[in-house]
Amino acid sequence: MKIAVVLNTSWNIYNFRKGLIRSLMDKGNQVITIAPKDKFTYKLMEMGCRHIPVKMDSRGANPIKDFLLILELYGIYKKLRPDVILHYTIKPNIYGTIAASLLGIPVVNNVCGLGTMFLKDNLVSRVAITLYRIAFRFPKKIFFQNEDDQKLFLSKRIVSKKSCDLLPGSGIDVNDFMPVPNQVENKRFTFLLISRLIYDKGILEYIEAIDALKKEGIDAHFQLLGPIDEQHQRGIPSATIQQWIEKTRWNTSEPPKT
Repeated sequence: MKIAVVLNTSWNIYNFRKGLIRSLMDKGNQVITIAPKDKFTYKLMEMGCRHIPVKMDSRGANPIKDFLLILELYGIYKKLRPDVILHYTIKPNIYGTIAASLLGIPVVNNVCGLGTMFLKDNLVSRVAITLYRIAFRFPKKIFFQNEDDQKLFLSKRIVSKKSCDLLPGSGIDVNDFMPVPNQVENKRFTFLLISRLIYDKGILEYIEAIDALKKEGIDAHFQLLGPIDEQHQRGIPSATIQQWIEKTRWNTSEPPKT
């Protein structure tokens, strides 16, 4: 079979779908990856994938760009004619499905998370829900990785019960992510939050928890590890992060870490 795997970045495909792709290839399938080109694209090609670059702004919600994305994916799908298309992330799930439906190509969609649009009830979220309802009439199957996400889509009548199913997460390759013994014993109990530094990831709740624990006299070390993304509409400014560091500096004998 000729199988297309479509995501918003090549990095995403390589880091989270590499095991799936290898399994598909081991069974004799041809895998075509479709995503914007980045430094991980060549890794996909080294695996044996045929890669097709596509323009996709994963952060924006520009209707003109999104319409052009439908046209671009339509042209790619029409030329490739894959037997089935696997969509991940919001824009491939919506716009890729619309493009594939116009060509009669079967798709399987994967909802790995809801994104920021479901956090508020505004025009953007209402438009997104409408687009989901239109696109999700066509997939052969829709997989969710979170039971609450599936319940939300069912309650909003975006999907039907017969069309969706629940997976126990994406999983990781334990050969790539091997645990190693702790080489250094912490002098104090240490909390570590690993996350992209945007408000929707629970960063503020983490800071509030730190304040609450410190007020109770908990002697612990708190760390925050993740890339600053000020270009994101919900990104946390560097100045705010620096304020957090300065706020806790007086109460630690170790250099603060971010």
